[in-house]
Amino acid sequence: MERSLRSRFWRYGAIALFAALISLSWQAIPRPDRTTAGLDSRVLQDSLRVAETVTRPSLRWLLPVDVALPDNTVSARSTINHSVNNWFSIELLRLLTRLSRTLPAVSGRAWPSDVQITAALANGDGQIRVIYSNVAKAYFEPARIPLASTAKIFVGIGLGAHDTAQTRYCVPKRITSWITADAEHLSSCPLGSRSVGAETAFAQSMPGPLLWRARQVLTDHELKRIFVRLGIVPDSYASLREAAILGQVTASPREMHRAVQAVTLALTGHDGAARMPSVIDMIETRNAASSGVDRIPVQMPALAPEAYRSVLTAKTVNYLRQVLSAPIHAGTLHALSSLNLPELGIAFLWGKTGTYAARGETRTMWIVGGLDVRDRPYSWLVLIKSGDDHQAFGNINAAAFAPVAKLLIEAAVRDRSTNAIPATTGSTEADLPAR
Repeated sequence: MERSLRSRFWRYGAIALFAALISLSWQAIPRPDRTTAGLDSRVLQDSLRVAETVTRPSLRWLLPVDVALPDNTVSARSTINHSVNNWFSIELLRLLTRLSRTLPAVSGRAWPSDVQITAALANGDGQIRVIYSNVAKAYFEPARIPLASTAKIFVGIGLGAHDTAQTRYCVPKRITSWITADAEHLSSCPLGSRSVGAETAFAQSMPGPLLWRARQVLTDHELKRIFVRLGIVPDSYASLREAAILGQVTASPREMHRAVQAVTLALTGHDGAARMPSVIDMIETRNAASSGVDRIPVQMPALAPEAYRSVLTAKTVNYLRQVLSAPIHAGTLHALSSLNLPELGIAFLWGKTGTYAARGETRTMWIVGGLDVRDRPYSWLVLIKSGDDHQAFGNINAAAFAPVAKLLIEAAVRDRSTNAIPATTGSTEADLPAR
């Protein structure tokens, strides 16, 4: 009896000790700290704010290097709709705070402390009506950034010359080397593969089907011509088609926004010049003879209608109107589908996301698009990236930031309804960070 009790004591004691060890080891395992997930709101406070009149010290870096700035320049007039811009900035900060509670942590640590967030809305004349950026140079500097899946827009322009939105694209089991050069022009789909419509391929940003079709009908030479006609000179790649579809082609944010502007003008039936977006539309210079002030319109680098329309033909536009609105109806921008477009006066809306990742971790996120509000075109660009290439955002998709694009759409509706004209007087300094 005593031996039985002693045996039972040791058995239960061993079980208790084992359970205690398991508990201690579980506590020692590092687990994600949900309180550190998402965006650090402190990095969102120092935002870009452009006043009605921009003084010369802040002016130079707001303009491309090829835009002349006279020696007698005093100041410049801003294009910003300040009432709408103030509303947008407040709403964006609230939105980002909400998103910071829902977006996943990065391996248990906070997002990069130097995260760069930029959102810009331009009207049909290329005037930036709304802009938010906690790092102003992220939009205005000419540094080139991988376009990720937004480069598929240019591929879509090439495919639109041959296809309709209902054309079936093959979904191969391998997306890069499954097809040989000898079989490049074959239209058959390999046995065991499936196919999807062009709308689905763009809605879900599927690289395989687009590679399959691009290899059949779109040459690198033709694709390069499309990029150039839309104001972007691509780098050299072994295959420009693959580089574009796999998200490796680079451009500066403002170059990309001008291309998006050209696409928006074509898709909404407008034929004006696609100007590089700017927050400056008039330079004020000192007149030495009269001691007065002369106002000189800013001539931003522009794409002539005949240039971008040469690749955005009527057939291509019909294709793009369907495949580039597909991400909203059934794809990565589905968050925008809840908008009541007729009630808002929106005749057409399109958009495309892009997520650039390296070694499985997101580095850069894009959302671009455009709309027509009561016969006035607007285009937008959202860019989110880390200032340090060694830091990343974990496994997250640009679609998570679709609510930012939704705010920009509402900003366009508000701007159209106010029909605000930029002020021509005033001496307020631009509240811009020193360069």
